[in-house]
Amino acid sequence: MYAKYYFLFYRIRLFVQRVSYLNCGGGRYRLEYRKKCSGLLRNCRWNGQLFNCCDVFEPINTEYGICFALNSMHAKGTAQFTIETFSNRITGPGELLIQAVDDIRFYFHAPEDVPFINSDPDHRKDVMLGEAYNITFKVTEIENDENVIYTSVEKRGCRFPSEKPDSLLVHSYYSYSTCIVQCHADAHLELCNCTHHLMPVLGDHKTCDIDGLKCLTENFETLNRLHAKGFDKPGLVCECVPSCIEPEYKVVSDRKGICNNAESKTSYSEILIKMQSLPTSRFKRNVVRTTMDLVVSIGGNAGLFIGASLLSIIETIYLLCLRKYTEPTMLL
Repeated sequence: MYAKYYFLFYRIRLFVQRVSYLNCGGGRYRLEYRKKCSGLLRNCRWNGQLFNCCDVFEPINTEYGICFALNSMHAKGTAQFTIETFSNRITGPGELLIQAVDDIRFYFHAPEDVPFINSDPDHRKDVMLGEAYNITFKVTEIENDENVIYTSVEKRGCRFPSEKPDSLLVHSYYSYSTCIVQCHADAHLELCNCTHHLMPVLGDHKTCDIDGLKCLTENFETLNRLHAKGFDKPGLVCECVPSCIEPEYKVVSDRKGICNNAESKTSYSEILIKMQSLPTSRFKRNVVRTTMDLVVSIGGNAGLFIGASLLSIIETIYLLCLRKYTEPTMLL
C-alpha cells in the first residue's frame, strides 16, 4: 500500500517541477479525503443480531491512515454499543458478519494491537466489492501469574499494554505492533527528516512534502522490511518485545467466493469472521521464584545448617556493637 502512495506522489512531482515546495497538509487532507465509516460499511451482525456498523466501529490512527476498529484499546471510546461483542460459555463462539460497500482490507488482532505493514499475512485480507469472504480461526489464550508484572521487562521478555515506554509516541498503549509503527516513524525521521502523511502524529515533527515522499520512495526497501541483527539485506532492526497478554490467533479455514446480492439495488461484499470454538488451550507465564521466596529460602537454609535466625542475628549485633555502651559502670 505504501508503494502505491509513494509512486503516486512521485508521478505528481513530474507535473510540479516548477514548484519549489508543496505542502501535503498532513492531518487536514488525511481527514478530508479519506472515506467515512458509512462510505465503507453498511450492516453488521454479531451472532445473528443486526446492528449499525458505524455505531461500534471507531476510527483509530494507523500507518495506513485512519482505520475503523471494533473493541480496540486505541479507540477514543465514543462507540454506542447496543450489544455485547464478547464470547464466553453462555454466548458460545462469536461470529461477526460485515457488509462492505467498497473495496476494503480487514485485520483481526488483539485489542492492544493496530494494523501495520509487517503484520502476519494470515491476519489481513483484501476483499473486493462483490466478493464473499469466510474466515474461521481459533485462539490460544495467554495468562500471567500475578507476580509477572513485578519482574523486569528484560527478564520476562514482554511488556503489558500499560507499560508504555517514553519512546513510544504514536500510540497510547504498548504492543508489538505499536512498537513496530514507532520504529517505522523513527526511521522516516532518520532517513528523510519527516514522516509519511498517513503516519500517526509524531509530536512536533513535520509531515513529508513532495521531496520527503520521494525520499521515502527511494528508501522503500529499508523502511518496509524487518530483519534481525546481522543481516546484510536492507531493512529495519526493531527491538520490540511481544505483549504479555496478546493471544495467539490461528486461521483454520479461509474461503473466498462471489457475494449473492442480486436482490439488492447496490453492490456490496460480505465478510464472515467466526471463532471455531471457545479456547481449549492456554499458555501461562509463571514466576518461578520471587524476591520474597529467595529471602525465605536463605533464612530457612541458614536456620537449618548453622542454627541462625533473625533473633540470633539481632543478638549478635547487640553483643558486638551495643552491649559495651549499655553496660552500667561499676564503682568500687
